Amino acid sequence: MIDRPVKRQKSYTGTQPANNDRQWYAFGFVFVIAFAVLFLTTDRMLNLNDEGITLTAGLRVFAGQVPYRDFYFIYGPALPYIFGALFRIFGPTVFVAFLFDLTLKSLLCASFFVLARHYCDRRIAIFFTALLILWLFTLQLNLLAMTPVSLFSMWTLCLLLPVFTRVVSLRRFVAVGLFAALTGLFRLDAGVAMLLIVLCVLVTATALHPSSLEGRRRRAKAAALAIVVVFVLVIGSALLIYRAVAPWHNLYFDLFYYPVHYYRVSRRLPLLHRGIFLPMIILVPGFTTILVGIMGIRLWLRQSKAHELTPETASLIGCLCSFGLLALMMYVKSLVRIDIWQNYLALVPTLILLAVLAQHRSDYGRVFRGAVYFVTFLCVLGSLRFAVHTGRVDLDQKSLLAAHLLRPQAQAPLPPDSNWCELRAPATRYLCFLVDPDHIHAIEFLRSNTQPSDTLYVGLRHHDRAFANDNATYFATGLLPVTPWSEVDPHLQNTSAVQQQIISGLTSHQPPYIVLDSEYEIYNEPNDSSLSTGVTLLDDFIRQKYTPVRNFGELTVLKRR
Repeated sequence: MIDRPVKRQKSYTGTQPANNDRQWYAFGFVFVIAFAVLFLTTDRMLNLNDEGITLTAGLRVFAGQVPYRDFYFIYGPALPYIFGALFRIFGPTVFVAFLFDLTLKSLLCASFFVLARHYCDRRIAIFFTALLILWLFTLQLNLLAMTPVSLFSMWTLCLLLPVFTRVVSLRRFVAVGLFAALTGLFRLDAGVAMLLIVLCVLVTATALHPSSLEGRRRRAKAAALAIVVVFVLVIGSALLIYRAVAPWHNLYFDLFYYPVHYYRVSRRLPLLHRGIFLPMIILVPGFTTILVGIMGIRLWLRQSKAHELTPETASLIGCLCSFGLLALMMYVKSLVRIDIWQNYLALVPTLILLAVLAQHRSDYGRVFRGAVYFVTFLCVLGSLRFAVHTGRVDLDQKSLLAAHLLRPQAQAPLPPDSNWCELRAPATRYLCFLVDPDHIHAIEFLRSNTQPSDTLYVGLRHHDRAFANDNATYFATGLLPVTPWSEVDPHLQNTSAVQQQIISGLTSHQPPYIVLDSEYEIYNEPNDSSLSTGVTLLDDFIRQKYTPVRNFGELTVLKRR
């Protein structure tokens, strides 16, 4: 928690104990409300690709495999190891992973409210916290690293903000470095970004007080050193632990080489690929940072004329600077792939900044106030429009958790001959999560005809073109992938080198069944994921060694000859 200043007319003395108590009560209340709302509005239909990737990664860690060494994974190792630990305690189950994800989202909402309440009145804080909850329902991005990254990024900056108003202890800077490093364990690029942001914020805080510049410089250098040392120790320790069991080149390829060389050409999307409305919503973080820049410059000019920087103004400038840098850095990264889901990391700092702008909308003239209203309107309109779409999809699929709790027998899109929700399987234990009927039939067939010690390959019908693939079937069947390349990306599975590695795994482990999936062939984006490499080594091998035994819509189950 950050310290909350008292009213403007009093001298700044820090937070009173009663205020701290009220903050914690508010934090707990918002946490419970957010958890209840997000729990009841959970979509039980599994995302076969994104959610399947993290669930299968957790299953592989649970089985003793190591990320990067034993399987391809482009994010930090924290989430697979957390899921692996949860699976070891409770057994492999989607429900436990979802509870962990919902807990982080609820902590995010509660932390957001306390931070917004620090700078805004109660109505504005409640409004933008509700807007955050609405966006989290709209996006339905579950079991991904973006939620812990958003949470730890916020906590990192909240711990750092008091440096603008007072001298803080070295322990606080140690905690700042720790949370920045934890962010990096979920996504290394985000962790490095947080370290750069923190150092920029320290420089800004030092420059705001020219009267005590020399003393502040010494404290800032000590603070920066403490933060960097803690960050390097945590990340470096993780790297040394990895190096003790695996070579560097796999980690380098997954975390650095492939994202740097191929992510942009493989996943980029043009601004107007889905009409004009989506770009208007996506530009909200950009518009917000422009308004924040205008407000920050005006605050600076006002205080320069007054020759005095009050603690409240310094704290406000600190908020604008810290979360403005965070929003801008995460927003620029998302511009490669233009979509609302890619704006998740920029969403939270953008909403914080919008709340602050709304609080001070009348302080800088009519034009500024109108611009704040316009950007807020775009944000609200976007959340409502996409929330309606998400709600319609959930109702059509009968996958909304609240509906399932009210009418558990009638709310699942199950085939009439399936007992899916009665199985004690990873996707149905404790709470029944769903896949489409074709996948249900395919998973039931595989579970009935394989042993737990068997392996599986879920691939594409045509491996010369790679967009994405089904990863949830691995987890739902409880069968480990036969290859490190279970996650499909362009410039990997459609290349000769990777296909030969997959063939080697199929030859040595000889899985009795494999699954070929054509559902992602309909995606034709204007990037390299739509291009064919002409490499058919894996397709030719599968035709020689496997024969189709069952078809389930877009899925074909093949048995080894």
